[in-house]
Amino acid sequence: MKFITTFFLTFAASSIFFGQSVISGKITDGEFSDPLPFANISIKASQDQSSSGGTTSDFDGYYAFEVSSGSYELTFSFVGYQTQIIKDVKVGNNEEITVNITLQPIASELDEVIITSSARKNDEASVLAIQKRAATVMDGLSATSIKKSGDSNIASAIKRIPGVSVQGGKFVYVRGLGDRYSKTLLGGVEVPGLDPDRNTLQLDIFPTSLLENIIVSKSSSSDQNVDFTGGIVDVILRDFSSIPEYSLSVSTGYNTLTNLKDAPALPKNSLNFLRFNNGENNLPINPNLDLPFPETFLSSEDILELNFATNALTKQLGVSRENNLLDYNFGITASNQYRFKNDNALGFIASLNYRYDADYYENIFNGALSKEINGLERFSSQEGELGTINALASGLFGLSFKTTKTKHKLNLLAIKSGESSAINGVIQDFLENPYYGVANIMAHTERNIVSVPVSGAYAINENFKIDWKIAPSSVLIKDLDFRKTVFNKISEITYLIDQSTTQLPQRLWRNLDEKSISSRIDFDLNYTLFDSQSKLKFGAFSTEKNREFGTNNYQIGYLGRSSNLNGDFNAILDLNNIWNPQTNTGSFILGSYQRTNQYKASSSTMAFYVSNEAKISEKLKVILGLRFEKYLTRYTGETIEREVFDNKEFINVADLYPSLNIIQSLNDNTNFRLSYSKTTARPTFRENSSAQIYDPITERFFLGNTDLNPTYIDNFDFRFEQFGEGNQILASSIFYKRFIDPIEVLYYNANSPNILIGRNNDHAAVFGVEFEWRKNLINNDIQRLSLNINSSFIKSNIEMSDVEFEGRQQNEPDRTISRNRELQGQSPYLINSGLTFTSFKNNLEMGAYYNVQGKTLEVIGVANIPDVYTMPFNSLNVNISKRIGKENNSTLSLRIDNVLGDIRESRYDYFGNTDFLFSSLTTGTKVTLGYSLKF
Repeated sequence: MKFITTFFLTFAASSIFFGQSVISGKITDGEFSDPLPFANISIKASQDQSSSGGTTSDFDGYYAFEVSSGSYELTFSFVGYQTQIIKDVKVGNNEEITVNITLQPIASELDEVIITSSARKNDEASVLAIQKRAATVMDGLSATSIKKSGDSNIASAIKRIPGVSVQGGKFVYVRGLGDRYSKTLLGGVEVPGLDPDRNTLQLDIFPTSLLENIIVSKSSSSDQNVDFTGGIVDVILRDFSSIPEYSLSVSTGYNTLTNLKDAPALPKNSLNFLRFNNGENNLPINPNLDLPFPETFLSSEDILELNFATNALTKQLGVSRENNLLDYNFGITASNQYRFKNDNALGFIASLNYRYDADYYENIFNGALSKEINGLERFSSQEGELGTINALASGLFGLSFKTTKTKHKLNLLAIKSGESSAINGVIQDFLENPYYGVANIMAHTERNIVSVPVSGAYAINENFKIDWKIAPSSVLIKDLDFRKTVFNKISEITYLIDQSTTQLPQRLWRNLDEKSISSRIDFDLNYTLFDSQSKLKFGAFSTEKNREFGTNNYQIGYLGRSSNLNGDFNAILDLNNIWNPQTNTGSFILGSYQRTNQYKASSSTMAFYVSNEAKISEKLKVILGLRFEKYLTRYTGETIEREVFDNKEFINVADLYPSLNIIQSLNDNTNFRLSYSKTTARPTFRENSSAQIYDPITERFFLGNTDLNPTYIDNFDFRFEQFGEGNQILASSIFYKRFIDPIEVLYYNANSPNILIGRNNDHAAVFGVEFEWRKNLINNDIQRLSLNINSSFIKSNIEMSDVEFEGRQQNEPDRTISRNRELQGQSPYLINSGLTFTSFKNNLEMGAYYNVQGKTLEVIGVANIPDVYTMPFNSLNVNISKRIGKENNSTLSLRIDNVLGDIRESRYDYFGNTDFLFSSLTTGTKVTLGYSLKF
C-alpha cells in the first residue's frame, strides 16, 4: 500500500510542476471508419496568428499538440480527402482537449472542399461516426454519454444502447437473447469473466473512468467471432493520457431495505477486513483421506483418524449476525505519456478499484411446483432471511509504446471477488416426503482472474496494416466451506437431524481452475479496383481452454438422540458432542470421492477468414466475407451410470461461416443496410459434461449432457439509419434469425422438479424490430435537453420435441396443446429511455433513465411441472452531477437506483396461472453519493 501511495503522489506532483495542456484526438477515414494514418494537422493560435505549427497523425490515427492555455484553430487535411478547419478550440491550464475528426473522401469530379466549424467537446460524435461508416449493423456508447448518466461502472451504462439489457446487474444480453447468444470482448480480445460458463464478461468490474467507448455489433462479418447471435459487445478501454492525469473517486450507497440491518452472516473470523477468505474456510483435511464409519470395533488408529478429521472442521454451523454497513466504492487512476525523439511515445495507465456491497433480504423465496390430481401443488420451498456481502477488487496496468508506424501494448488485468451469503430460514417438502425444516446455510465463493493481453500493430505503408493480439488468462474459482444444516422440526420443543427427510448437515468445497489463451492476427490492405477504393482483410484466430473441476462433499452424521441438541446448530460439532466410541454416540464426518462431480475438459478453436469491402458506386458498398472455423472439445469424467470418458471427443466440427453486408447511402447522413451471416452457439463445459452441479443456495441440481451439439443460426438484418446534427439519430431495424439445434435449459423429468439439464431442440426462429430516436429538445450554448428512446420487440417460436409435446398432452388430455412456444431465454420486448438536462453555465447534469425487459421464459416445464418465467423488472434510475472547483476538476454526484422499488421475481406459468413463485427478491431503492477528483 505504501508503494501504491508513493507511486500516485510522485506522478501527481509531476503533473503540478510540469503542467502542460494538450490538444489531441483521432482522425478517422470516413470511407472505411478506420484510423487515417499520416494525415496532416496544423495548429494556429487565435490570439497570435503568426504562432503556428504542424504534425501528422500516427499509424493509429492519433495526433497531439502541447500548448499553453488559450484559443486555437486546427486544420486537418489528407490527399484525396475534404479538408476540415476547426475554430475556437479553447484550452485551460493543465487540460487535455479531445478533437476527433472524420475526413470524407473527395468525389473524383469535385475539387477539394473545406469544411469549417466550431470545436465540440463531445465524443458522442465520434461514436456516431463509427456507426455511420461501419461495415456491420452497429450501436455504441461514448465515455461522454456515460459521464452524463453518472454511471460508476459499464454494466449500468450499457443499458442505454438499443436492444441491450443487463442481467443480475452484470451480464449483457443483446436483442433479448440469453447469455448463450451474446459475447463480450475487451479491446477485441476474449478474456474470461468471473463466471467462465458464461459467454459474456461481467461488466460491473470496469469503472467508467477507464472507458473509451462501447461498441455493439449486431450483424456479423468474417473477421469477428462467430459464437454470437444477438451481438458482440466490445469494451474499448481508453489509451494513455497525453498529459499527466490522475483521478480519485469515492462513493457510498444506502438502500432503505438492505443496508444497516442486523443480517445473517458468516462467522466474523472467517474473512479478512477486505471480506476475502483469510484461510479459515479452506478444506482442513486431506481430500484423499479414507474416512471410516464409526463402529465400536474400530481400531484405535481409525478412531483417532475419524475424530481428528471431525475436529478439524470449523465448529460453527449456525449463522452469525452483524450490521451489514453501507455500500462503498473506492478507485484511483493514473495515466501519462513520455515523448522521445522522432515522435516516439511511451505511455501508461493504471487503475485500482475496490467495491463493497452488503445486502439484507428479509423475505427471500425459492420454490418448486408440480401439477397433481387436485391441481397445482407446491412441491418444496425455501424461504427466510438472506444476508449477502460482495467484495470486488480489480487492478489494471497498461504500457504502450508508439512510433509513427508501430504500436506495442501490454495490459495486466487482475480481478478478485468474494461473495458471501448466509440464510436463516425454513425449508419445506410438501409431497414426496413432507417435513418442516429449520435451516441455517452459509456459503463463500472466491473468484480470481488474471489476464495479460499483449498486442502489436504495424503500418507497413499508407495502405497495408498488420495487427496481432495474444491474451493468456487464468481463472480460479473456489466454493469454500459451504455449510447447510437443517433440523426437522417435529414440535416446538423437538428438533431432529433426520437423514430420511431433511438430510444430514453438509460441508462442501469445490474448485474450478481454467487456463486459456486467445490469439489472432489480422492483415488490412487498401487497394483501388476499377477506380474505386476497396479493402481486403484476412487473418487467423485461435483459442485454447483447459479446465479442471473438482468437488469435495462431506456430511456430518449423528449417532444417538439428536433431539438432545435442542435445535442448536453450533452444538452439533461441540467438543462434547463429537462421537465417543465408548458410548457410540455423537457427531462424525462422512465423505467419499465424488466421482460424478469431478471432470477435466478442454476446447480448441482455430479459424481463418477473408473479407473484401468494395465500393460498387459512390453510394453503394458491399462487404463479402468467409470464415472457416474448427472447434474441438475433449472430456474426462464419469456418468451416474458409471460410463467413464478418458479424454473423449465430444464435439469435433469444421464449418464455413459466410457473411454479407450491403450499405446503400442515400446521402452523407442516411444509410440503408442489408446483412446476412451464419453464426453458432456452443454448449459450455458444464453443459457438455457428465457432472452434477449443485447450487447450494437454491438447492437445485444441474446435470451435464454428453450428447449436446452446437447450435447454428442464420441471421438476416435490415436497417435504416439517419444521423442528424448535435449527435441526433433516427434508426429502425428488422431482423430474423433461424436456429438449428437450439440448446435450452429444462427440467430433467416430471419426477425431478429440482433438477435442470440442457438439451437440443430441432429448430427455432426469432423475428424482431428495433427503434432508436435521439432528439435534442433544447440545444444552445446555455443548456441542452435531450431525449433518448430505444425499444425492441421480438417474437420467437420453437417447435417442441416429441417428448416435451407428448408429456404436456398426457398431463392435460382435455386441453388443446400448441406444438409451438417461445424460445427459452428470449425476451419479447426491451424498452430503454432517458431524459437528460445539461446546464453548461452551472456545470450541472441531470438525467432520468428507465428500462424494462419483458416476461421471459426462464426454465422449460415438462409434463406436470409448469414453465418458469422471469417477470418484468421496471428500473427507473435518476442521476445528478455537478462539477465544482476552480478548474472544474471535482464532481459531486447523487444517484438513485430502482426509484419505483420493483421486485425481482420469477413465476410459474401454467396456462395463464402465475400465482406460484419460483423465486423472489425485494431489492429496495438505493441512494449513492459520490465524489471524484481529477488532477
